[in-house]
Amino acid sequence: MDTIGEKDCLIIKNQKDMEYIRKVNPLWYGILEEAGVQSVLMFPLRYECKILGFMWVTNFDTQNTVPIKETLELTSFFISSQLSSYKMVERLKHISYTDRLTGLPNRFACHEFINDLIHKGNQFAMVSIDINNFKSINNTMGIDAGNDVLIEIASRWKAIAESDNSETQDFVARLGGDEFALVIYGYDSSKKVMETVRKYESVLGKCFTVDGCDLYINASFGYAEFPDDADNRNSLLIDADTAMHEVKRANSSNHILHFTPELLKIERTLEIERKIRKALENDTFYFQLQP
Repeated sequence: MDTIGEKDCLIIKNQKDMEYIRKVNPLWYGILEEAGVQSVLMFPLRYECKILGFMWVTNFDTQNTVPIKETLELTSFFISSQLSSYKMVERLKHISYTDRLTGLPNRFACHEFINDLIHKGNQFAMVSIDINNFKSINNTMGIDAGNDVLIEIASRWKAIAESDNSETQDFVARLGGDEFALVIYGYDSSKKVMETVRKYESVLGKCFTVDGCDLYINASFGYAEFPDDADNRNSLLIDADTAMHEVKRANSSNHILHFTPELLKIERTLEIERKIRKALENDTFYFQLQP
């Protein structure tokens, strides 16, 4: 309120003070007069030099102005301290839940969001996303160029998530590096999940221009649904990752895959193959022949 400005408080004790208010703030004077206010003592609640609100007393005995002022001043000080602590907590919470580069929710926020949906028993899909060949961008153009790409991807996906045109509700997060997560909920059929994922895939088709260079980006999407595919967070994340890695392994034109139990068998077979190859390379493969 302009009337208070940088002063510690505002005190109106008599008609002379009310006349001053009428001159400097006619609108507020009219409100006070209409409410039958004859005396006012008001303190601002401040946080980092910003006024968050006010505390006031009206129509008090003006002979008690000093003790009332002291009481209100002390009360406003304690409330301002509590507001400052609350604001600080909110700020720290925002920092801990937000990816600094893209402004998207981070891994911790994503896990908390999934836990909340599971606790409520809501059906949803967890989509694991990995940007294809992103390492080559960092290696050839530098980390700053790679960061610009990640920021632009996040911006496009955030626009979809915040759009009112979607038939699903979406929560998009950056887990780290070139890994993202998409949580889709509020849908009435699994078909809607695939349709939504395709929206996120399609916006990558538009050219990315970084440092004067045109880049064409695509990503691998693997998803699993709660509770049909998994009934807890860890299993859901593993299943979505398994589907995503199968997309990358297949290296086909289809970049979206829904998890199926058969994928775990494929993953297990590939893991055994990797271990055998590593053992052969390190000469740690031993034969034991039975007589």
